[in-house]
Amino acid sequence: MEYLPDSPEAIILESVLDGMAEYYIQELSRKVKRGLKVSLEKGNAVNSIMPIGYKREGKKAVIDE
Repeated sequence: MEYLPDSPEAIILESVLDGMAEYYIQELSRKVKRGLKVSLEKGNAVNSIMPIGYKREGKKAVIDE
């Protein structure tokens, strides 16, 4: 929580803070998805649930023919 004074400038500041928070969420989501994809391309199983088209062999993920 940020302290925002009761002034007209607080409206602008609140909008900027909301925008920064939304940007952070979107950027973090993009980075997590990219990291999962790269790990899967390297053959590392990163989840207990494998994506469609892959199967687990030990700790590795391989393409399910």
